[in-house]
Amino acid sequence: MTTMLAQIRDEITTATDEILPPVGERVIVQCEGFRCLAVCDHNGRWMDAFNDQMLPDVISFEPLGVGRR
Repeated sequence: MTTMLAQIRDEITTATDEILPPVGERVIVQCEGFRCLAVCDHNGRWMDAFNDQMLPDVISFEPLGVGRR
């Protein structure tokens, strides 16, 4: 089962062809019209880091500490 999940995670990519971050790692995601702190769960779904709600169509993501200043 673990191998199957790892294979699925390797096949899931964002619009910019980036491999998903490790499960539970907090990142900044860009959705249509907003950005927020999120995590990717073990099923490859993006979840809001604060309320565990599934996020709509994530366009891209970036690790914390990377971005505009």
